[in-house]
Amino acid sequence: MPDGNVLTLGEEAGYELLITSDTRIYYQQNLSGRKLAILAFTVNRWRLIRERLDAINAAISRIQPGDYVEIEIPLPPLPEYTGSRDPE
Repeated sequence: MPDGNVLTLGEEAGYELLITSDTRIYYQQNLSGRKLAILAFTVNRWRLIRERLDAINAAISRIQPGDYVEIEIPLPPLPEYTGSRDPE
């Protein structure tokens, strides 16, 4: 089902906020005139998202119908490369 249909169905069901990790939705949907707001996370890993609950709650308290708010969820650094994996 295209995202526009999901937004319309959500609005018709009385939802006010869609939470997603699909940051492309901003470019795919026109939110003007919408009753629904969108909160997007840049990752979909709960262990990282839960570390940003204060920022998420603050965004939810300010968000208005038709808004798109993106919460940047930083990824942990990759382990440092220590050399070749090839056994010698």
